[in-house]
Amino acid sequence: MEELSEKLSQLIHQDAHILFDEKNKIVKIEEPQNTDSRQLRSVIIKGIQNFYFALKLDHEKHKFLGSLINDVTDIKKACDAIIFCKVNNQNYVFLVEMKSDDSEGIIEKIRSTEAFLAFINTILRNHYKIQLIGNVHIKKILFDRKVNKGKSINVVSKRDINFFHQGFDKQDNNEAWIRNFIH
Repeated sequence: MEELSEKLSQLIHQDAHILFDEKNKIVKIEEPQNTDSRQLRSVIIKGIQNFYFALKLDHEKHKFLGSLINDVTDIKKACDAIIFCKVNNQNYVFLVEMKSDDSEGIIEKIRSTEAFLAFINTILRNHYKIQLIGNVHIKKILFDRKVNKGKSINVVSKRDINFFHQGFDKQDNNEAWIRNFIH
């Protein structure tokens, strides 16, 4: 998987890389355009055993699919981040979406992000002989401002897509443990 890290670092524009805090074993997903305290601005994801790579698909300079695809469908929507890592000795790819108050468009974002992963997998397989899909578990996560009653994390199923949901109060310094999303 270290080779995967190297190849993804070469393939993905550096502006879209999400950095990993090796000392604390955390990655921080941020939405700097969210300036209102009611909006979800960031989530710190803790407990990553080995970090391989993370990228932001909606970077302001490098929008997902850019001008290549016309805006005729929701295909240009994508999750906020993709994290490649190891947790409990298993390799994972986490598709992470952050919303503030509604989960509108989450299914379209997940589907487009899955298509992007298939594209990346094809490049890795055809050009570098690295097989990503099949060797990793893919998990989808929605973070938002809707606090769950009872459980802190729910599994949601919408239109044949299952994803984990964790809501946060209207505060900053939101933290989530990655191991909560691997069952």
